[in-house]
Amino acid sequence: MIDLAISLLLLNASPLQIEAIPEINNLPMLIAQDKDPSTPSITAPVIDNLTIKPVKTLKPGTKLSFRLQGTPKSKVWITLPTDRKDNTVSLKEVQKGVYTATYTVRSTDKFKQKPSNTFATAYLQQGELSTTSTIQLNGAPALTSGQGVAN
Repeated sequence: MIDLAISLLLLNASPLQIEAIPEINNLPMLIAQDKDPSTPSITAPVIDNLTIKPVKTLKPGTKLSFRLQGTPKSKVWITLPTDRKDNTVSLKEVQKGVYTATYTVRSTDKFKQKPSNTFATAYLQQGELSTTSTIQLNGAPALTSGQGVAN
């Protein structure tokens, strides 16, 4: 039981208070609790909304304007479905939890489908956790898929 208590202490960065509780099935039990209930817990980052200004074609010069609302003070980027190695666009936090970016399609971009069949994926990362959401380039609603996935 002592090993369990030590393991629990190592897993949690905040100090723990170990309390004995009555035996269950004749086995002594321990409970580990935060000493300070105000200690913040780790929460997964969230993407609340992802939008794009709808486009009809993906020809050179077309502007793709992205807007994402999510957890403030995060690292946010979009990957575009092109055959280019540098197919990511960084979004900048312009208000608390609001991130934007505009990408202009280049002549070297080779998109695989029409905008109605082409998806971009947004990533929002905070610490070791990240969240993803996917949107069609024609503006169809986002599909939030990977809330709180550890990197």
